[in-house]
Amino acid sequence: KHVNRLPATKELPKDWYILQGAQDVRSKKVYSAPMTVECEVMLEERSSTDGSFQLRLVAEGESANVDAKRFASLGLGYRRNGTDQLFTSQRPNSQHDFQVIADLPIRAGQPYRIKLEVQQDRWRITVNGQTYEVTDVSLPSEHFYIQLYGWQPTDRWHVRSFKVY
Repeated sequence: KHVNRLPATKELPKDWYILQGAQDVRSKKVYSAPMTVECEVMLEERSSTDGSFQLRLVAEGESANVDAKRFASLGLGYRRNGTDQLFTSQRPNSQHDFQVIADLPIRAGQPYRIKLEVQQDRWRITVNGQTYEVTDVSLPSEHFYIQLYGWQPTDRWHVRSFKVY
């Protein structure tokens, strides 16, 4: 099952969808910590000088029709100069608004199995079996939506096996 260009308020599909450019997918349901998100992500082609996939936790009450102003996110980012990274970012900006967690080569066509375990005061992030602990990231609010976001406009990020528990 392939879904392309979903409206931001469409419920997240259970098996496979494609994020094209800045087209995002956001849950209708709100979640709270503790919770875990798992999915597999793959970049189709490195078609730009830089790009990223972000799994965002967007504050309840944020409009689905504009770029969120309050969120915390886990991202996979690539750059032509080879500084590909696993990172966290937050809005509004804080002293820890962008943190590199690890260097992580992003290869087109290679799946990245992501598991994000969210607690109020820390995140445990596992990518392809490698685990990282992050303690200086905060949730945007007590309740939040899950948003999957891809960037650049020419990029296509495949996401499948998505589940929340």
